[in-house]
Order: sequence, then structure tokens, then C-alpha cells
Amino acid sequence: MTTPICLHLQSALGELPPSLAALASGAQTHSLGNGEALLRAGEVWSQLWWIERGSFRLSYLDRQGRDANKNFYLEGAMLWPITPSLVQSPSQFWVEALEPSQIWTIP
Repeated sequence: MTTPICLHLQSALGELPPSLAALASGAQTHSLGNGEALLRAGEVWSQLWWIERGSFRLSYLDRQGRDANKNFYLEGAMLWPITPSLVQSPSQFWVEALEPSQIWTIP
């Protein structure tokens, strides 16, 4: 395994269990430009993302319809839908690139 996501996981976890190694080996890489959405409100979040290069902002519209920041993610961060509702229901927030970025995705 020589993809950047595999190397990152190995450095963090040591030797990967076969099931995780297989998932990581099947990861896909994607490039995003400044302001490009990785996830839009209304879409279902179904992937793990690892940020190889770049930064992202997670935001939502508040009750007054104003754009509000929820979180920022930098190189090396992993994002995934932690709760079942995030996988089963449309997202209430956006995840967008703040600069040209490279990510890896695992379903």
C-alpha cells in the first residue's frame, strides 16, 4: 500500500487490519478548487474524507438565514458522518474548500 491515505493510516495505526487495508486501498482521490463544495446542504453524507492538502469549512444557515461557521478542517484531518442520522438524512450544512485542495474518499 503506497497511496498517501494508506501511508497516513499506517503511520497513525501501525499495521492495518486486512479489512481496513482493503478499504484504504480502494480510496479515490479528488481535487477541489477554492470555494468548491464537497458536501451541500440537502445531500446525504456517505463517505469518509481525508484531507491530503488544503483546508475546508463546515457551515450552515442559522435561523435568520445567515451563513455561520461550524468548524474548520486542515491538512491531515479526517471527516466522516459520525452519527447514523448524518448517513440517513440530508445534511443541514455545507463543506467547502477554502483553497485548492486534494482529498481521498472512502465510501
